[in-house]
Amino acid sequence: MELIVYVGILAVSAALLTGILSTTLKVQNRESASNEVTSQLNFVMQNINRLVRESSNIEIATSTATSTLKLRMKDSAKDPTCLSLVNGVIKLAEGPGSNPNNCTDVTSNLTNNRVIADNLEFTKFSQYPGHDTVSVDIQLMYNSQNPQQRLTRELRSAIARVSAATFDSNLLPGSTNYTIGQQGSPWLDAFISNLLYLGRLSSDPSASQEGAIYYNTASSTFRGYKPSGWANLGESLWTASGNDIYNSNSGNVGVNINNPASSLSIKGNVGIGTGYASVAAPTNGMIVQSKVGIGTTNPAYELDVTGDARITGKLIVPFRGALVKRTTSQSIPNNTVTNVNWDAEEYDTDNIHDNVTNNERLTVPSGVTKVKICGNDYWPTNNSGDRMLRLYKNGAYFPGTGRMAIRSAASAYTSQNICSAVVSVTSGDYFTMQVWQNSADALNLEAGEPLWFSMEIIE
Repeated sequence: MELIVYVGILAVSAALLTGILSTTLKVQNRESASNEVTSQLNFVMQNINRLVRESSNIEIATSTATSTLKLRMKDSAKDPTCLSLVNGVIKLAEGPGSNPNNCTDVTSNLTNNRVIADNLEFTKFSQYPGHDTVSVDIQLMYNSQNPQQRLTRELRSAIARVSAATFDSNLLPGSTNYTIGQQGSPWLDAFISNLLYLGRLSSDPSASQEGAIYYNTASSTFRGYKPSGWANLGESLWTASGNDIYNSNSGNVGVNINNPASSLSIKGNVGIGTGYASVAAPTNGMIVQSKVGIGTTNPAYELDVTGDARITGKLIVPFRGALVKRTTSQSIPNNTVTNVNWDAEEYDTDNIHDNVTNNERLTVPSGVTKVKICGNDYWPTNNSGDRMLRLYKNGAYFPGTGRMAIRSAASAYTSQNICSAVVSVTSGDYFTMQVWQNSADALNLEAGEPLWFSMEIIE
């Protein structure tokens, strides 16, 4: 009998212990499941919170719940970033790709296989004029076949984007009525790297604030609002006339000076002409590329003055002309008019002479209209016959030419010198110096200083 009592007591005790153990295990399993779900829920929310705050734009529809969150990021390697729910797993994709949201197909899991994401919803709320806010609704369930362990946790939160906005595409308003900033709460500065397109109106707005500007399509002018009302920008100084503009100011215009004494006063240097646009003129001086006329509307020269001109100092005009000579004697046949050939130059400022081609000629350069021609020969000792020296233009005599003859030459060296008058010419005209002798035999023109031929450019 006692044995039966003992066995009964032992059975009751065992049943009690088994019940306690079973309850303890159930509590532990639920606690473990709860910790796992809570931990992963917190991890997911921390990542979503971080990504939203780092984003430059929340690119989902406003006030419409979606299971995919698309964020635009400043880092091009992570733009765009997408969070989505795929087969019970919350996935993160960072960087561009070809999927419908333009995110990469390469993803990482924010939840592991110990939980199942039952729900993931994002809703964007526009908080004008502040930052957008995204509402997040997440539900995670512990992944277990044991009904007692299938614990579910749900978290709802809202995250405001607080970072400065950086845009990777056009910034477009949802309506034509939106304003950037407002009176009393304006933006401080605006930095534009390209064009600034102003408003296009056909008439002045009924009311505005000082400093407002717009483009008037009716008058093709820019207009600004001043205390006195709307006015064309710059209308007090410049007036349009077709494609031209002119200054309507009744006073003087100054450049680098605030008290001009003349209609146009320039403090500094001046360059005129396309070729001088990027060339610095002398200090307090002026350079002009083409002709300047004083008293004439059609100057023919670099400086053309109609009327009197007074110069109190020196007028320095650079000399232009040529002086040629021979380095060896030239044989002159008896009783034959002969051109003297010149094989050397003392000077030649304008390519008037060529030592090889037509070297007997002095040729008028381009732009020259007036010249003076002179020449000198040098005959050796010979008292037989006569000597002659003359100047030719284009192979003939010309008005203002010179000619000199000596009858019965002396027994000593003989030299002749002649000069023309100032002669009118055109470009390409040429002059020659001709000599003649009848000593009964050939006679040399002696090389040396007395044998020369010259052209002086007068105009």
